[in-house]
Amino acid sequence: MSIGIYVGNMSCKYCLSEAVKPPGSMRGKKMVKCIDCGKRFIENGNLPSMRVNKHAIVTAISLYYEGLSVRKVSRQLENIFGEKVSQVTIWKWVQNTRSWLASMSRPSLPS
Repeated sequence: MSIGIYVGNMSCKYCLSEAVKPPGSMRGKKMVKCIDCGKRFIENGNLPSMRVNKHAIVTAISLYYEGLSVRKVSRQLENIFGEKVSQVTIWKWVQNTRSWLASMSRPSLPS
């Protein structure tokens, strides 16, 4: 157990520990450092290692599975959220969630 400064109700994006401290700022954004895992991050409500808002990511995946092409999804994200996201990025989000969705759709057999 580490002793650290607890910043409100913040928790680490990576290990979910509440032992975080504000080390300073970077390019005008407030950075937070986790005492347990040592990672630094910006507390902005986004997913770890993601620049784009989590709501935009979910919307993009949803629009793709509704039948829109990756190019049209990119245009819709720019219209709705004002986020310029490349088609390759959207395709990678779809590929990363495809295996997770496949595991969720498989019925589990009783023992």
